[in-house]
Amino acid sequence: GIFKAMDGCPVNVRLLDPPLHEFVPHDAKGQEEMAKAMGVTVQEIKKRVESLCEHNPMLGWRGIRRELDQPEILKCEFKAIKKLYDKGYTNLGIMIPLSQSPAELKQAKELCASVGLIPHKDIDFGMMVEIPAAALTIEDYLEIGVDFVSLGTNDLTQYTLAVDRNNEFVAKHYTEEHPAVMKLIERTIKKCVEAGVTCSICGQAGSVPHIVEKLVGYGITSVSSNADAVAEVRKTVARAEKKIILDAARKSQE
Repeated sequence: GIFKAMDGCPVNVRLLDPPLHEFVPHDAKGQEEMAKAMGVTVQEIKKRVESLCEHNPMLGWRGIRRELDQPEILKCEFKAIKKLYDKGYTNLGIMIPLSQSPAELKQAKELCASVGLIPHKDIDFGMMVEIPAAALTIEDYLEIGVDFVSLGTNDLTQYTLAVDRNNEFVAKHYTEEHPAVMKLIERTIKKCVEAGVTCSICGQAGSVPHIVEKLVGYGITSVSSNADAVAEVRKTVARAEKKIILDAARKSQE
């Protein structure tokens, strides 16, 4: 349905990134409903929930690191995407989440090719930049080869500032506008521009007009915004692009 609605426009599929605490029920009612749906006992569900417990799930077994540890899950995703490709949906892209090492990108692409879906030939292959390590080594990822990059500013902010965005005691310290976060964003965008790779942004930063103005200046390709911020962000992008054009025209006349 999504691909039909997009009518040929690019659709990038973000691979599974399940922080374990978000995908299992912790209340009795939820566990009973899951047990009934799966045809198992409530005790089995409770035992499984306990086994998946992590002290800090946001820094835990999630993202591409988990999928490479469980390649059967990753292959299942690639096979599902290949079925769409085989049906003629060629406007597909694959995006790996929460990567900390270029080696993960290489492994993921090899697994994708193993199911008959060739990265960069059959399908665009890109990545999320959500960890400072990825932002600081983005040129190494670009050398291995990516078709697009998407900055995930929510996770990038919390990992850069060591602030859990879900913790009410430290939430006041969480801000995408911290100089360290903005420097990582700027660095990533400019490296992508140099390499001729499209770079987009998602997260709350894309809904803040004065941040978006800076992103346009860095060379961002596209911005994801909250629905209630789209109109104002569009105006901001138009103004920023007009300024860039005018500045370029003035320099050419000097």
